[in-house]
Amino acid sequence: METFKEVAGIDFCNTPIKALGDRVVVPESLIIRPENIRGGPLTALGIIRHMLLGHIVISPFNPELLGANAYDFRVSCLQGYAREEIIEDLKDRIGETGQVVIYHEGPQLRSEFIINPYNPDDTEHIWHLVNGTQVRKIEKQAHDDWATVMGGNRRDASDCPIDLKGAHPLNYAFLIPGHQTILLRTEEVIGGIGCVVPKMLGKSSGRRWDFTVCGDAQLGNLNWVGHWAIEVQNITEYTKFLVNQTPLGQFSFNLTAEDLPPSAPYPGQYSSVQTVGDGLQHLYEEVERYRKGYQTSDLLPRPLRSPEPLEQGMTHNEAFRAWDKAKEAFGTPPKQN
Repeated sequence: METFKEVAGIDFCNTPIKALGDRVVVPESLIIRPENIRGGPLTALGIIRHMLLGHIVISPFNPELLGANAYDFRVSCLQGYAREEIIEDLKDRIGETGQVVIYHEGPQLRSEFIINPYNPDDTEHIWHLVNGTQVRKIEKQAHDDWATVMGGNRRDASDCPIDLKGAHPLNYAFLIPGHQTILLRTEEVIGGIGCVVPKMLGKSSGRRWDFTVCGDAQLGNLNWVGHWAIEVQNITEYTKFLVNQTPLGQFSFNLTAEDLPPSAPYPGQYSSVQTVGDGLQHLYEEVERYRKGYQTSDLLPRPLRSPEPLEQGMTHNEAFRAWDKAKEAFGTPPKQN
């Protein structure tokens, strides 16, 4: 634990953990008896135990974000990617709902344009880099767009229905139009090594505000450690803004039944912390190296792979002959009562 304190800057022996009833972690509580070793989701104590063993990376780590069996991650709203917002009649939508629509410059998408997900050049037709803006600037940006939407006739600022209460004016945020998805990343570098698989999940508090987080691609890969891409979708027709470092989702950590060597390569296409090496010191040096070299473009989707077509399958006659051979070799299966 002293080594982990020196490397990661976290002293669990002197840091009360809310998820543990504001108790500190004593070394004796980290001992695992052989009969208790099993797969499944880790509790708060299990997450800490495997952080100390170098099986889980959460950097930076905030004890306040550790729950009973998950860790809340924060979204980074400094830079991300947004889809083009194409709206034919803005005045009707604004006048009816009182929403503020932010749209982005770029090639317009029409229904007759066919996106090829196997061609990396088509990525630019979907995603456009956007920068977070200070919350206090959102009001002016929204007012300007409100005036534009209303046919160029500037309305009184009080007519623009945007409420900044609760958001620090110096923080950064994104405006997310209704039914739009943006690509952001986790503030933390997170991953599992050797025997722990992280899984990204939403939180009920975010879902009740009609935000969905990574509706399908939730499961991590063993030995992949990095900033996770977050697909944040606003599923309502109203524009909302999301402030930097909001705890919008959580990670569950699952212990595998078998270990995978840290030297086993990550088979995917996205950059990762190099997990090969000895000791916590080396691991967290690699985390810092990754963090400094991270590119926002890592959020963008890679082209889908198009494998060689499979050979034609067996005909019905071939299948029946194979079944007959199997019966000869293994016998006829017993009938079910």
